Order: sequence, then C-alpha cells, then structure tokens
Amino acid sequence: ATRNAKGGKNKDAPLQLEGVLDLSQTPRGVMVTNYRRNNSDIVKIAVYALQPKYEFYSKIISIRVEMKSTTNEKRSFLLKRRDIVAKIQLDCHRQAMLEPLVTVAETSLNPGLWEIVAYIQLDPMGTDIMNPNNASGESVAMKPSALMMFDVVDRVHEKLVNHFETAEGRCKQVYAELSSVVHKLRSNSSAQNNSLSVLERYGTYHNVLVRARQKYNNLEMMMEQSGLKSDIYSRLGDLLHESRQLFSEMQNSVNAIARKKENKCDAKRFKAYVATVLESNDPSTWMKNVSKAELCRNGGSPDPINRLYQLFIEGKGKYTLLFDSEMYKVAALREDLFSTKQCKELATRGEEVCLREKEEEEEAIAAEERKKKEEEAQAKMLKDIEMRHKWGMVG
Repeated sequence: ATRNAKGGKNKDAPLQLEGVLDLSQTPRGVMVTNYRRNNSDIVKIAVYALQPKYEFYSKIISIRVEMKSTTNEKRSFLLKRRDIVAKIQLDCHRQAMLEPLVTVAETSLNPGLWEIVAYIQLDPMGTDIMNPNNASGESVAMKPSALMMFDVVDRVHEKLVNHFETAEGRCKQVYAELSSVVHKLRSNSSAQNNSLSVLERYGTYHNVLVRARQKYNNLEMMMEQSGLKSDIYSRLGDLLHESRQLFSEMQNSVNAIARKKENKCDAKRFKAYVATVLESNDPSTWMKNVSKAELCRNGGSPDPINRLYQLFIEGKGKYTLLFDSEMYKVAALREDLFSTKQCKELATRGEEVCLREKEEEEEAIAAEERKKKEEEAQAKMLKDIEMRHKWGMVG
C-alpha cells in the first residue's frame, strides 16, 4: 500500500511510510554463521533489522528467506510477526530490547555453494512493537536483500582429502628413497659388491621396500575413499614391481651364498623367504594360509614354527625384519601353528607395533601441519614486504 502527501491512497505515488524508514533501501545481505551441535554442522540464518529499529519492529509483517544451492537444491524459511514479537525481551524497566539481527532459522545444509536472499514485508500502519498482530491489512514489500553467498564445506570429504594428500606425500617421499636404493643396487654390478650388499638386503633395502608397499596400499585406500587420483600412485606401483624383480635377482645371490653353508643356509634362506613375503602386495593373506610344510620347503626345517616365531618376536641376526601390526594380528590367530602362549605374545607385540605406527603417523601429520603453517607465514611475510615496497615507491 502507498500513501500520497494528503494521506489518501495513490497507486502511482512512490512507496513511503510515515516516519523515517526508507522503503527505497536495499536490505543488507543476511548474516550466516555456523556451529557444531551434537556432532552436526548447524547453520544460523539471521536478517539485519532496518533502521530505525523501532519502526522496523513496529511494522514488520514477515521475513522470508529463500535459498538455492549450486546443485539446484532449494530451501525456504518464513518468520511471521507473531514469532518475531515472541522473541523480543524486556529490560528491567519493561522496555523492549530490540536486537540488530532477527534469527529466521537454524538448520543443517548439504555441502555446496548457496545463494541466500531475504524478502521483508512491512505494515505501513504498525506503531506498537509488542503487538503480535498486524496493524492493518495493508503491506509493503521491500526490495530483496543483497545476495549472500555461503559455502557449506563437506567436512567428511575435506578430512578424506587431507588424509589423501598426506598419503600422497608419504608416497612421494618413499618413492625417492626406493629410487635411490634401486639405483644403488643396479650400480653394484660386481660380484664383490653384490655379496657385500647381501647383508643390507635385510636392513635398508628390505625396510624401504616394505615401507613403500605400506604407503602404496594406504594411498590406494585413500584414493578409493576420496575418489581422487594420484600420479605418484602409478609411478610407485611400477617402481615396486621393478624393485621386487631386482630384489629377486639379489635373493638368488643370497641363496647361492647361503647354499655353501648348510646350517646357516636354511636360516638365511628362510629369513629371505619371509622377507620376500613381507615385501609382497598382500603378506597378510600369506600368513592366513601358510602351512608348516610350506615353511619347511623354504628353509624352516627342522622347526619351522619356532623359526618363524623367532623372526616375529626376537628378530635374531644382525638385521631384523619389519612386521607391521596387521601381520602380528593375523599371526596371533594361527592357533594351528603357534602355541596359546605364543599367540598371546604375538597379539601383545601387535598392539605395541600398532601404537608405534599410529604415533609415527601422528608425528608425520603434525610435522606437515607445522611445515604448512611456516610456508603460509613465509608467504604472508613476503607479501607484506612487497606491499611496503609498493607503498615506498608511491611515497
């Protein structure tokens, strides 16, 4: 409804309410804040009260908020005068305390970029702030509020992306290590160097290959969960295949040397056999299915079970093998191979290794976060220096 200077209705006259409330203004964009409640992300949507607030609260009929996401999902919220008045609190002098913001809704939103606009209806005859009813049947529609864009982040996916990036970074590091090992092995072409490197086969070379396989499998899992792809994944897979072939050639050398020493031959051959298993793609499946006869065929005689157990627990020899927590877990279930006491000890060792693995992962993540913060601080410092330089040039 509109009014002319004489107070009569005139459809052609510009909209104007009595008082100083400017109907030609464009309301400010809505205020959107988010917080956590019961492990859920809640979005609070509020509209700024027009100035002066007294007239706004006296004349307000309703506030409607329309929302649309980039996936074409739509949401609408309507707050009527009765609900707005009910939220007004009185001070100790029984005077209305008028808030600068009117909360329209608190809700959860699906991830995506949301466009939010508020529509305000006013009653030009309204004068009583605390009256829950509209003063008349007339209404004036304000211009739509300024467009507000709000990005709702998928926290679950964001966490998966962070884990993927961490796993990818680990693979890049271990790729460099394994590349160095392969290069070193290929350059040791003489029989003398090759025989000297036999000892290292159970130390540096073995550990690097096992860790590379672990990081490779972890990145594969993160790729499946996040839906992301990684170039280092295929490159590390190719390098692992090449490394296993090279280690197999090296293993032939190990076996040739071991065959010259009968008693030690079996122990070393057995250790080499288990090392090769640990370096394979799926050592846990081997542990689930391996038989006593198979252990004997690969150097486990005369007591293959005890020999395997010693590798798990005591790690006799100059170089020990790297068993991860999953291998201990599976081995502890093989009651057909190990005694009850041995299974219990394997389970205990597995829990200890699992804790160590988690600690190493947490330390690595913390180190990456520190590095990221340092890089951000460095970038900010460089930007500040550049800005001061530009201002100096202007001066």
